Amino acid sequence: MHWLVLTVSLLTHSTLAQTPTRPPCWHSEFAAFSFLEGEWKIAAEDRLGNGTWEKSNARAWISRDLQGCALVENFGGTRENKPFSGRAYYGFNSVTGQLQRVWVDSEHGMYTPHEGAKAGDEIALDYSMTLRGQPVILRDAFFDITPAAFKFESRRSNDGGKTWDVTSKLTYTRVVQEPVAPLPSVELPAELARVLTDYEVAWAAKDAKALAALFTEDGFVLSSGQMPVRGREAIAKRYEGAGGPLSLRGLAWSVNGDTGYIIGGYAGEEGKDDDGKFTLTLKKHTDGRWLIMSDMDNTNRRR
Repeated sequence: MHWLVLTVSLLTHSTLAQTPTRPPCWHSEFAAFSFLEGEWKIAAEDRLGNGTWEKSNARAWISRDLQGCALVENFGGTRENKPFSGRAYYGFNSVTGQLQRVWVDSEHGMYTPHEGAKAGDEIALDYSMTLRGQPVILRDAFFDITPAAFKFESRRSNDGGKTWDVTSKLTYTRVVQEPVAPLPSVELPAELARVLTDYEVAWAAKDAKALAALFTEDGFVLSSGQMPVRGREAIAKRYEGAGGPLSLRGLAWSVNGDTGYIIGGYAGEEGKDDDGKFTLTLKKHTDGRWLIMSDMDNTNRRR
């Protein structure tokens, strides 16, 4: 399995275990954005180019990134009945003492870096630009902030901030996820359990060649977010430098003649909640050992 996400998670965990829980970039002002974290459903109203208003629904996922130094928002919805997506990064500029939001979307493709501060119950972040030869201020405003919801407006001023026109109005409502109980582990036959045990040992030792040797000569690694690789040499190259503590458990398995599979979960420590899940398809070698024909995994965390 390609445990890139797990490795990053474990490195971050190891670092945090040895240092204060605050990230190295910590500034108390950044806490003003802490309400943003989570999954949100959005009721949107956008003013179109012809001056009419369009209502639509959207979704956003906002999580910490860069060891907690930033927040990243992935936004997905529609505009004029076409897919519309955007991404925002939130941070704090310790030089200017300003909160920051950088936004780019699939309609404009233009990065708009806003800076500002919290004033009373509103966070207002501005970006000044020249539009058609005229100075314009674009403002991102957050207000009516509660643990369960907040409102966001895009505003524009053509007179240096004396008056403002609203160009979009969004109401974010937090999506509360019902807890899902983990699936129980199943006991694997000894010859299949060995596949997982050998994988754990090789991964913990960061031994890419030993990992590749667990695969058939023409085995596949189907890593999330990367192109597939085939063959032991390519697999060893893919795994070079990767590894760390790993615990694998089976959720289901089956064998039919010389082929089989294991479906399971992985974590950084035995007994901990799964960080992700995997599927191994297996083929029995002529010496009786089960080897991995293909390995596919992905994280349980939304990126």
